[in-house]
Amino acid sequence: MSRRPTDFTGQRFGMLVAQSYTAGQWSCRCDCGTVLDVEALRLRRESVLDCGCLAEVSRRELIEGMVAQRELIAQLEAGREKAPVAAKPERRAPVPSRNSSMSTAGRVDPVQYALQKARRERQPTMELS
Repeated sequence: MSRRPTDFTGQRFGMLVAQSYTAGQWSCRCDCGTVLDVEALRLRRESVLDCGCLAEVSRRELIEGMVAQRELIAQLEAGREKAPVAAKPERRAPVPSRNSSMSTAGRVDPVQYALQKARRERQPTMELS
């Protein structure tokens, strides 16, 4: 038992207008003038909405937009000076030794400084004779 096809004659699907039915496919005319055969199921699901011309137009518009954007960027860059090149990052601060009074940020730690000063004062000095 075969199923009788739905009559889509004259109906619009996106940019396509169904014209005639032959062997499971509808002959459709696109707004751009192209005639193509589309399966009835694809028309019913609206998975085909043009002959491919819309994708070509979209692609062309996208490319034209990208070219215009690049030209605009070039004009903007031509109107201003180039940004200065970033300087090399500074070297890391020295890692303090166990007896050092320097902290990792390169500043003197007051507690460590006081301890070192007290140690130096307690140490006997050698006198040369």
